[in-house]
Amino acid sequence: MSATHTFSILVVVTACGAGPGSPTAPAGADGAERGPSPAIAPVSVMLVDTDDEGGSEPLGGSSAQERDGEQSSAEASAGPELDTGASGLPSDSTVDDGFTLDPPLPDGTGSTADPPGGETGDPPDGQTGDPPGGDTGDPPGGDTGDPPPGDTGDPPPGDTGDPPSVCIPSSIDGVNVIVFEDAAPSGADTLGGMYVGGDASLDNYAMGSGLDKDCTRDDLVVGGVLSGTPVVHNGAVAYGELATNDGTFSCGAREDAPVDFVALRTEMLDYSRALTNLPSNGTTELAMSQLSLVGNDPTLNVFAVSAAQLEAAREFVLSVPDGSSVLVNVSGTAVSWTSCGFVLPDGNGSCISGSTSWCHRILYNFYEAQTLHFDGIGVQGSVLAPYAALNDPTGAGAGGGNVDGQVIVESLYGNTEYHDFFFTGCLMWPSGS
Repeated sequence: MSATHTFSILVVVTACGAGPGSPTAPAGADGAERGPSPAIAPVSVMLVDTDDEGGSEPLGGSSAQERDGEQSSAEASAGPELDTGASGLPSDSTVDDGFTLDPPLPDGTGSTADPPGGETGDPPDGQTGDPPGGDTGDPPGGDTGDPPPGDTGDPPPGDTGDPPSVCIPSSIDGVNVIVFEDAAPSGADTLGGMYVGGDASLDNYAMGSGLDKDCTRDDLVVGGVLSGTPVVHNGAVAYGELATNDGTFSCGAREDAPVDFVALRTEMLDYSRALTNLPSNGTTELAMSQLSLVGNDPTLNVFAVSAAQLEAAREFVLSVPDGSSVLVNVSGTAVSWTSCGFVLPDGNGSCISGSTSWCHRILYNFYEAQTLHFDGIGVQGSVLAPYAALNDPTGAGAGGGNVDGQVIVESLYGNTEYHDFFFTGCLMWPSGS
């Protein structure tokens, strides 16, 4: 039967003192010679085979006498003995070269040696290798460094936070007039279609005469009660409730709700607010009752105008590059724009009477107006005033004149006529934002 062998490691360290041949350290800055440089202590490692019967012998078959002779020779050249303690192995000591030895554990294992003096294996003093105190290198508690759930770090859909870089068409192309609450116009007509979210009282009021006939298209949609003597020339009619037998409907009328007025109103309010965030890049000057707007951007020219400037103006002159779009943000809660003529970039004064297409690319954003009054004026371009009552007879009066463009208001009254120039300019349409 073969014997079971256990191997132990016996470490013998001898310190080499400075002898006659030891090198001497160079002189210091003061010229004084230094003492001999300490020599590196040799370390002898012996593997000992401890057999099953308690005997032991060095690995390789060295005899006890040979070991004693080698140890005596080493001790003779090493100088002073190391304190071995009761175990017969060196205790934790520091020798001249900076080496330290840790004592073994009782089972003979665990003896360690540190690096030479001055080299601990740790980073230099003051540098732990860890982040500074209080900084673990991880994001703060509760912050993973990723966007919050549901937030990708990108702007909301349809909203880049920047002015538009591409033209996005509006979702109301083809509708001449949109009213979120009640409408009671009189004495004029709308050449395009009309949407009314509340009740519509339309006495001898015509719609759709400027459009081609298409009975699949709704030219009049009323969310509430339709009354009066409406005339719809070329499209269909949808209503919430019909309270008249005197209407003229060339394509018929039906009880239906094809338009979500709550969603449409929200979209228009968001649109108006978004447009106010576009920075002005044109100049505005009022001199001798002439209001001049000058811009140089080939794509979109944005102007800021006050209600007081519009009220004082008797001529509105617009100078921008051909083919560009125009946004006029108008401040003020009560706006009266009357007795004013226009000069468009091509020199024409009216879209309805000339060959110009400018009325498709001009938009006036009355973003905070609560009352809006037009009279003695032909507004060139579309009007967005989602909080305003237009031509309220209890206010400034029934008004008059015309708008060559779309009109979007809270409520509508009076004698102004609306021409079907649908806005197709280059503006951000922030659908869903």
